[in-house]
Amino acid sequence: MKPSSKRMLLPALAASAVLCACGGVKVRYVDESRLPEPKPADCQLDIFVKNPPDRAHEVYGEISYKQAVKTMVGGASTNSGSRREAIEALRPKACELGADALLFTEEDHDRVNVTASLITYTGQ
Repeated sequence: MKPSSKRMLLPALAASAVLCACGGVKVRYVDESRLPEPKPADCQLDIFVKNPPDRAHEVYGEISYKQAVKTMVGGASTNSGSRREAIEALRPKACELGADALLFTEEDHDRVNVTASLITYTGQ
C-alpha cells in the first residue's frame, strides 16, 4: 500500500468507528402518596411487556433505563445491551421503590432504551 493510501485510510477508519456510551436508571415520576414499602435490591419482580397484569394493581410511577452503547463499523452497528440487561439495571431501584412488577411501556431496540411503569398489586 502506498504511503498516501495509508494516510487516507486512517481517517476513514476513525470516521467509520463511532462509540457512544451514556445511560443509567432514571425515575421519571413517583406518586409519593401511594409509594409502597421498600424491598431488598434483589427482590422478585414480575415483568410485563405492553399488556398489564390481569390482577388488580396500581401504577404509581415510571422508571427508565438508557444504555446507548453502540459501535458502528463500516456502516454496520452492533449493540451491547438487551432487555435482560435493562431488567437487571432497573431491579434495584424498582425494588427500593417497592414495586411488585414492571410494565415495559416503551422500548427502543436500536439501543437499550426502556421505560417501564412501576406496579404494585392491590387486593387479592
